[in-house]
Amino acid sequence: MCGFSRRFDASYRDAHSKATSGLIGTPSIFRSQTCDMLDPSGFFVAYAQHSGGIFVDCSIHDIDLALWFLGPNSRVKSVVASGITAVEPALRQWGDCDNAVGIVEFFNGKIAYFFASRMMAAGQEDSTEIIGTRGKLTVNLLPARNLVRVYEKGG
Repeated sequence: MCGFSRRFDASYRDAHSKATSGLIGTPSIFRSQTCDMLDPSGFFVAYAQHSGGIFVDCSIHDIDLALWFLGPNSRVKSVVASGITAVEPALRQWGDCDNAVGIVEFFNGKIAYFFASRMMAAGQEDSTEIIGTRGKLTVNLLPARNLVRVYEKGG
């Protein structure tokens, strides 16, 4: 069984290979989002009692990717997060929300930004950006056959 499946996704592996080869310089900012499709059944309200919160439930794979892309020396310095309950106010009884943003600052000067949502009406939407000192990689920002795009100096 594979717990952090995105590390084995071909597009993420390609992006990681490009990042570790130095193509975009030093990866410094990681931005990722996981937006689950809106489930009008209210399942998330009952599930929230035991889920560990929106970041554990929706962003655990993004958190793993941030640590993978930003390197083994990325130790957490500070965390700030904010969330809202736009669709399921009953989530509040469990201290949870249906949309949240979190920012993690690392001691090595790098930053990770996470957006999690349980209400994407258009369906599941996951995307990632790795911003380096000389360029940027994106995965699934604009869905296509191969989900890796490279942004370098000069376009």
